Amino acid sequence: MMRERLRANEANGEWGIENGESDRRRHLFRIPHSSFRVWDLWWMIFAFVAIILVVGCAAPDPQPLLLGEPVWQSGERSTYRVTNREGNVVGTAQVEITADNDFVAGEGWTFQRQIVDIGVSEAVTVEVQARGYLPTFSATTRTLAQGQQVIAATHNQAQIDIALTSAQGSTVYERVNAPSDVRDERTILPLLRTLPLRQGYATFINSFFPLTGFTERLAIRIVRSEQVTVPAGVYNAWLIEARTTDRTTRAWIATEAPYPLVKFVEGRSQGIFELTNFEPGNSLEE
Repeated sequence: MMRERLRANEANGEWGIENGESDRRRHLFRIPHSSFRVWDLWWMIFAFVAIILVVGCAAPDPQPLLLGEPVWQSGERSTYRVTNREGNVVGTAQVEITADNDFVAGEGWTFQRQIVDIGVSEAVTVEVQARGYLPTFSATTRTLAQGQQVIAATHNQAQIDIALTSAQGSTVYERVNAPSDVRDERTILPLLRTLPLRQGYATFINSFFPLTGFTERLAIRIVRSEQVTVPAGVYNAWLIEARTTDRTTRAWIATEAPYPLVKFVEGRSQGIFELTNFEPGNSLEE
């Protein structure tokens, strides 16, 4: 009989025992069904607000790629200290941008990068067109303990011819296809300096890496402006992210002309490059 009353009370939303219990105690232990509807409503409101916040914080819509006029001058040279992910200084890097001899006729620019690291050094030369900074030729020389590796890439619109010479002197040739608007990966960070530098700007860049022969689509986003301290000094800079499917490179570009690249964290190795010296170069009009 007691068990039957318990089941009956449970079905009615009452958890008191009727046998000898007062109405006051039954009321004390009663959980009205309507209270569940109130809590459901609050959870719905909470979920709705959460969705609004997530949408509001989502990445901005990508915009057309707008690479502007050169912000550098011929002969500009940037020198960096290289630190590995463990915080140890492991080498130096230098980037130089020069105008081709026939630049006045619209030939283009040459980007040269040299990295001296523990056990390896790498020298890169990339020639690009003046219009759109599309690559025409690149050469990479890596000096290892076993000897030198040389990778040369010649661009002809959407076709790229690669010649890989090993440390033993043998050469392998390969022809790959790529989008006609592809840029050489080693020039991406300097080219970010020509973007519309404003918070929230986002776009895509097709990037080609001759060492692998692969093309990747980089999602570029200007995150915010912040102050950054490097050996060359203290800069107000734009933090820019370049994302692929498996890594993110972060770059800090000064907010004032000529917008030098003052720091970056390379996505593959997580190496940290910090500006130690900046030489602006000479105006072509001089």
